[in-house]
Amino acid sequence: MAHVLDIKRRGAMNMIKMTPLPASFMLTAMLGLIITTVYTTYNKIGLSWGIAFDIVFGLMFFASILSITPSGPQAGTAVADRTAKKGKKSVKHK
Repeated sequence: MAHVLDIKRRGAMNMIKMTPLPASFMLTAMLGLIITTVYTTYNKIGLSWGIAFDIVFGLMFFASILSITPSGPQAGTAVADRTAKKGKKSVKHK
């Protein structure tokens, strides 16, 4: 019960740390989703198998979208800190 309250207090998204998935994972998910949908449409595989594979590849694609690293202002702070330590001018982005 304490764990549930801790998640509510901090916010669920602050506790989840996502590691970026490789691009091949997203490519596999997209190709699998397209191929399975086409094969199901033209009755090459059964409807229940097609739906099952579509769900799996759809979840893979959703996971790859969630794991994309943010490229916002937080991503550039490490670079700005390193250049400031070396004594160079840091470029601030708006």
